[in-house]
Amino acid sequence: MTCPSCGNKLTRQNATGVKADVCAGGCGGFWMEVSEVNKLRDRLPGQGDSFLFIDRAEGVHLFRNPEHPCPHCKTTLL
Repeated sequence: MTCPSCGNKLTRQNATGVKADVCAGGCGGFWMEVSEVNKLRDRLPGQGDSFLFIDRAEGVHLFRNPEHPCPHCKTTLL
């Protein structure tokens, strides 16, 4: 899958059993399914911190529209 914001290839990252597709080396964004967000809410504070420190490239052109298509199903998310 590609990042809907910058077009970089997304990689899967796991933090305490919560999975997200991250744009490491690109814009530094991440995408996760609602079920993964619900899992993250059930974790202790700080356990998902690795999602906040994703490597970000300098000078990456970002898609600044407030609506991004989902990288998995291509539907629009706000």
